[in-house]
Amino acid sequence: WSKQREILYSVGHNRRTAVPSGHAVGKTFTAAVAVLAFLLTNPWSKVITTAPTWPQVSLQLWTKINALVRRRLPGLAADPLQTHLRVEEEWFAVGLSPKHAVNFQGFHAPSVLIVLDEAPGVRREIYEGAESLMSGGDAHMLLIGNPIEGSGFFHDACEGASSVQWNVIPISCYDSPNFTGEKDSVPEEVLRELVSEAWVDDMRQEWGEDSPMFRAKVLGRFPDAGMNTVVPLSWYEAA
Repeated sequence: WSKQREILYSVGHNRRTAVPSGHAVGKTFTAAVAVLAFLLTNPWSKVITTAPTWPQVSLQLWTKINALVRRRLPGLAADPLQTHLRVEEEWFAVGLSPKHAVNFQGFHAPSVLIVLDEAPGVRREIYEGAESLMSGGDAHMLLIGNPIEGSGFFHDACEGASSVQWNVIPISCYDSPNFTGEKDSVPEEVLRELVSEAWVDDMRQEWGEDSPMFRAKVLGRFPDAGMNTVVPLSWYEAA
């Protein structure tokens, strides 16, 4: 749908793209498409992905990447590892463990894309290790996730001092085709996977429209961290 196309265009045409979004708007699928599109349209490129935990790397983003390869790119499926897709020896995409920042060193290529899925949960040292790969010429980075923390590198990229460097594409659940006239042009099987009006109504009743959870998970906006905050939303999410 339109916001997904906007993200994909931005990844190709901007060095830095940040997407703070509501729940279930197709952001991980979009990241998977971005990985394959960048890899196959940039000869001898390298695409590096990570997420807060290894299951999020292997079972979320790379599950969608491998499913797309099987359905649309069977010629690449001869030798795919779970989180490694190789076109040639020095032309590949790989999902890295989020444990060690040193894992992000040494990936030099004519074109590089770094994808941080569920970006708010990625540790700053991992982000800084990923940033080291931006030193080359044609380097691009995509940060994508729910804006659950009113501080940190993801917040800074979207709303802080460093946001001038980023093309920021906020997505509310209300932007999703299930809430707009775009619904008529989106296949039914896609609509079923996107956030529903029923879920948003349930969360409005459970959390309240003024709650940090509703703000982050539905509106795709960073929660206000006032002086009276005892338990930040990011701690709740981590627990």
